[in-house]
Amino acid sequence: MAGKKRKGRTAWLVTRHWRTGPGSDPRSEVAAILSGRLGGGRVRGFVELLGVAGYYTLQEQAAMQWSGPGQAPYPAQFNDRWQCDISCGDDPYLRARLVDDLIVERDADGEEKVTWKKRRRSA
Repeated sequence: MAGKKRKGRTAWLVTRHWRTGPGSDPRSEVAAILSGRLGGGRVRGFVELLGVAGYYTLQEQAAMQWSGPGQAPYPAQFNDRWQCDISCGDDPYLRARLVDDLIVERDADGEEKVTWKKRRRSA
């Protein structure tokens, strides 16, 4: 349907970020998309689990025996008072934030592109 704008969704967008050298652009990629209906505490647990599973060897994971939020070497933390922005890790690190109008589309080459609007918060 030409001319019809797709409506996005509210969702938790989890991105992975790498710090890069001076003068270069930081790198990032989408790591996960979670339901916007989840509470911040629950998302914090998922983000920490993603951090443990993605950054530690199986031997390190077995020694750590992660059992819940706050148990990892880099615990996930809230970055705001509304519990809508979470970070976990050092380099690379994960960031989860509640976003609006999230849309995932495929381009002509089959690559997925994610667009969203930053959520506005009043002070």
